[in-house]
Amino acid sequence: MLELAHYERLGGFDAIVGEHLERTLGELVDTDRAIARELFLALVTSAQTRAIRGEAELVDVVGQRHGEVAVHRVLSRLETRRVIARTTGIDGVASWTLVHDTLVPRIEAWLTVQDLDRRRIAEVVRFHLRQSQPDAPAILPRRHLRRLEQFSGLIEELDAEWGRRPGAVWTARTLVQRSRQILRYRRGLATGAIIAVTAVTFLLVGRWLDERRLRQREELLRDLDLGRFDLVLEPFDWRTDPGTGAMAPDPIDPAHLPDLAWSLYDPDTDDPETPGKPVVAPRFRAGARTRNGKALVETGIEARGGDTFLLVTGRGRVGEACLSSVIPLRHLPGHDRYMTPRQIRVRVPSCRATRADTILVPEGLFIAGGVGDPPTRYEVPREENVHLPAFAIDRTEITNAAFAVFAEMADVHGIVASEYPTDLTMASGPAYPRGMLDWFDARAYCRFLGKDLPTSLQWQKALRGGIDLTSGPNPAPRRNTPWAGTLPDVSKRARIVPDGVLPDTCAVFGQVSDPRSPAVVGSFPEDRSPYGVLDLAGNVQEWTLDTELGSEQLPMLRRPRITRGGNWFDTPSGMLAVYMAIRNPRDPRQRIPFLGARCALSNP
Repeated sequence: MLELAHYERLGGFDAIVGEHLERTLGELVDTDRAIARELFLALVTSAQTRAIRGEAELVDVVGQRHGEVAVHRVLSRLETRRVIARTTGIDGVASWTLVHDTLVPRIEAWLTVQDLDRRRIAEVVRFHLRQSQPDAPAILPRRHLRRLEQFSGLIEELDAEWGRRPGAVWTARTLVQRSRQILRYRRGLATGAIIAVTAVTFLLVGRWLDERRLRQREELLRDLDLGRFDLVLEPFDWRTDPGTGAMAPDPIDPAHLPDLAWSLYDPDTDDPETPGKPVVAPRFRAGARTRNGKALVETGIEARGGDTFLLVTGRGRVGEACLSSVIPLRHLPGHDRYMTPRQIRVRVPSCRATRADTILVPEGLFIAGGVGDPPTRYEVPREENVHLPAFAIDRTEITNAAFAVFAEMADVHGIVASEYPTDLTMASGPAYPRGMLDWFDARAYCRFLGKDLPTSLQWQKALRGGIDLTSGPNPAPRRNTPWAGTLPDVSKRARIVPDGVLPDTCAVFGQVSDPRSPAVVGSFPEDRSPYGVLDLAGNVQEWTLDTELGSEQLPMLRRPRITRGGNWFDTPSGMLAVYMAIRNPRDPRQRIPFLGARCALSNP
C-alpha cells in the first residue's frame, strides 16, 4: 500500500499521472508516436477538456495517413497503459476518451513540444532549399531525414509553400529524394570500402587462424604422440616347395580378397601380449589406400607411438570367412612430423592359408584324462567323458620354413627365429619342426595365421580320437600313443652309439642317421592319430593354450603353460606312454631345441 508521505514525495496524483504518460509515450516508436499525436489532437477539445470520439471517426481521420491497422495498434497500446479508455454505448458503437482530466494539460504540453520539433525540422528543410543551386543541391543529413519521417504531411506542406516561389528549381520532395539518393550512393561506397576492409581482414584473420589451427594440431599430435607410417599388406596362399617339401608363401592379388581391411588395437591391460580395445580417433587417422601389384598399400597413416596390434580382417575370397590375422607392431614411430614415414610391410595369410594342411576333428565326446592305455604311473586328472565342438588342428608341427615367413617381419613385431645350437644345425632345415620356441612366440605365430594354440583337451582328443570315429567305435579311446596297442617294429631303426643301443621308436628319437636329433615332419607314418594328425608322440614337445592349475595368482606373463607329447631329446622309449598322458608345465619363456608347437582353429 502507498503511504501518504511517499505519495506526497512523488508529487501527488498529477505528478504520478504525468510521469506515467511520459513513460508511455517514450516507449512508442516514432511512427506510433506520430499516430498518438493525431489521436490526442482529436481527444482534446480547443477548450482543453476531454472529448469523446467514436472509434470509426478516429480510424477514418487518422487511418488515412497511417493505415487502419496501425491506428488500432496504437489505440490498444494506449488503452493497455491506462492513458485512454474505450466505452460502448447502448447502440453498441465504440468510443474513446482520455481516462482522466489531469492528462489534458500534460498532453497539451507534449503536443506543443511535438509542434516545436515540427517547426524546427521544417526550418532546416527551408534552409537547405535556400542554399541549393540548380546543379548543387544542399544535401540533408541522414538525421534530419529520419526526423522528417516522424511528421506526416510536412513535406507536402513545404512543397506547396516552396512551389509558390518564382524560379524554384528544388522542392522539398525533390531535395529529400536527391538527398536520399546521394546518401545511398555514399553509403554504398562506404559499404564497399567496409566490405573490402572486412574481406582483407577476414583473409588475414583466416590465414592467422589456419596457422593457429596448424600449430594447435601440431601440439595435439605431439601430445597424442601421433606418428606417420605407410602400411603394405601382401596377401598369400601356401604352396608346397618342390625342392624342400615344406610349405612356402604364394603371393596373391589383393583383388581376390575384396573385403580385406585392417584396424589397430591397444595391448590388453592384463595381458599386454593380447589385443585389448581398438585404437580410434583422435589417436588414429587412416591414410590413402591404393593397390600396387600384389600388395595393398595405405600411405599417410597416423597413429600413436609405441606398441600396438594390427588386426587384418576380410582375408577370404568371395564366400569365405575366417578370424582376424593378429600381428604385434612394436615401437610404432612417435611424433616427428619431419621424418620420412616408416614403411611397415606385412604378409597376410588368406583364409585358405589359415586352413591349409589342417585336420578336422569332428564334434563329439572323447575320454579325457585318466591313466590311459598303456597306463601312466603319474598323477593325472580323473577320467571323464568330455564333449568338444569341432575344431581343426595342424597335421604337422610348425616347420622352420613356415615360421620363417613370420620371422622375416621381425622388424615389425620383434620376434626372431632363435638359432639352434651348433651341434643341431641340421635341425634348421626348412621341413624340420621349429624348435627354440617359447610360448609367446608360438602363440604369436598361430594368431598371425588366424588360429591359436590348441587347448590341452583339443590336443588330447586329436591324439586319442573320439569315442566314435567315422569308421565306427574307437577301438582304443584311452590310448596314450597315436598308434595304440603294441609298438611298431622299429628294430631296423637302431644305431650303435657309445652309450649303447638307442631304439628309434617312431618319431621319438628322430632320424635313422642320428637318433639324437629331430626328423623332417611327417617322417614316421606310425606316429599317426586316428584322425591323421602326425608327430604327436615325437619330434618336438608342443605348447598348448592352457595355464598350469593353481597358477592364477601369478601375473599373466609368468604363469606356467602346459606342454603335451614326447620329443626326440628327453623322452625314453619305455616312458613314452607314461609321459604322453600327463600335462607338462613349463616356464612360458623357456626356449629349447626340442620345444615347438602346432596351431588349432576352433571355428573351422
